Amino acid sequence: TISATTLSFLTYDPLAAAAKTGTGQLTVTCTKSVTTPKVGLDNGGHNANATAPATRAMANGTNYLSYDLFTTSGYTTIWNDTTNVVAVSGTLGVKSPQTLTIYGQIPAGQDVVNGSYTDTITATVNF
Repeated sequence: TISATTLSFLTYDPLAAAAKTGTGQLTVTCTKSVTTPKVGLDNGGHNANATAPATRAMANGTNYLSYDLFTTSGYTTIWNDTTNVVAVSGTLGVKSPQTLTIYGQIPAGQDVVNGSYTDTITATVNF
């Protein structure tokens, strides 16, 4: 099974000089013992509207706010579902949940309309 918490950036300020960050949790539980499964995250439902350097975008109607999800708190490797997947360390035992942290970042300086922006990401576990 896969379960996740909502990754919330809280309030984004387009005038802030620094990027806005947030974290979420992804928990993977297997019904059989599995050695080092890999978890991938897709680019969401609005990635065609992302502006560089980001590869994902959240939507508020027809308005978009670009962001990305990263594999570590260093925000250097974008978590995707092809080359930058995250290996769950060790062996997932029967019904032994493992939690991974997802590190989100909104690049600074995006001039966006005030409102609530959302996106949906699909996680895939490969054994």
